[in-house]
Amino acid sequence: MPLKIIHSDITLVQADVIVNSANPYPICGGSTEGCIYEAAGYDDLLEARKGVDYLEVCDIGLTPAFKLDAMYIIHVSAPRWNNGHSGEKVALKLCYQKVLRQVQELGCRSVAFSLLSSGAYRFPKDVALTIAKDAIEEYLKVNAPDDSEESINVMLVLYDDEAIKVSELLFSQIQEYINAHYVPEEHVRNEQSYQCQQDYFRDNVFFENSYTDKEACSEQEEDYSKELFVVCEENHSKLESKATQVKSKADFDKSIKELLDDPRHLKLFRDRMNELMQERNISAATIEKDGNIDRKHFSKINSNKVKPSKGAVIAIAIGLKLNYLEAVDFLAYAGYALSPSSKTDLIVQFFMENKALFYHENPDRNQYKVLNLNDILMLHGENTLGAGKDIKPI
Repeated sequence: MPLKIIHSDITLVQADVIVNSANPYPICGGSTEGCIYEAAGYDDLLEARKGVDYLEVCDIGLTPAFKLDAMYIIHVSAPRWNNGHSGEKVALKLCYQKVLRQVQELGCRSVAFSLLSSGAYRFPKDVALTIAKDAIEEYLKVNAPDDSEESINVMLVLYDDEAIKVSELLFSQIQEYINAHYVPEEHVRNEQSYQCQQDYFRDNVFFENSYTDKEACSEQEEDYSKELFVVCEENHSKLESKATQVKSKADFDKSIKELLDDPRHLKLFRDRMNELMQERNISAATIEKDGNIDRKHFSKINSNKVKPSKGAVIAIAIGLKLNYLEAVDFLAYAGYALSPSSKTDLIVQFFMENKALFYHENPDRNQYKVLNLNDILMLHGENTLGAGKDIKPI
């Protein structure tokens, strides 16, 4: 992947370019900048920085990297936080993209950023991280796509930062979730659980117009795990006979097909998607951005010219801000279901079940996006979603 988020000390990272969030004056500030000066050689770097002179907000300057394991240091004057009302978010995004343009002009192939403006300049960590990811991904997608001659490896380096604490806690929670829910595909109990889950959703959960009250919906989602366990236990004797019929992937696919053939799911996937867009007042542009879906590919999906894969449908579901139960129903319209024998699916399920951890009505703080999910998937060694890579022609 061209963008990696790593937990390290930026002065120990090997890259062609190290990015310094610089004091606008040719002096050494504190925090990460001070560490960069010390590691590079304080006197040498300070002398070179004086040659760059004063930097206005969003201006960049170039010096050698001296003792760092890099060729250059790009100094960027990042903006201060002013409650988001002074254009500082746009300015921060521009900082990342101006640096990346300079990296390309230098002919470099790798660059390491710290989380700009998140220290002394007081940007909230979550806002700074979202802007960084969005700015970098947007630039790379247009100017340095994967596997092209212009591609760049970008590292966003987090060190002793709130973002690390949050991500480490999240990693632990997700690992516990996987350990608790993962069932090997060949295990018979897997088929029993799946058949039970299908029966549960067929009879109880989120088919069209099943729920309109948001409070009831929230309560249903909160109690889902307990209810499903009870339902499975109560129906265990009934499942004994069914389990003998579901002992292979082909049999499982057949049982899933029976669920999908339910008359309540005869509506075209595209129609259901557009209904949800209208109900929730969500634009195609929002789905494309938050779902990491290429505009042309999304247009083809919406005109029934291509069949979206499971990964694309999950990405669209997140773009639509669906929670887990809503997403299960939405996936069924496209002919898909989440599997407890897939770690990727379990991470997706965790992400959706814990939507409240990620979603915020303020778009600047909203983390319920595929790019954020992709960071989690990468941390667990799983493939990423979105970008229209897995869409197949009809």
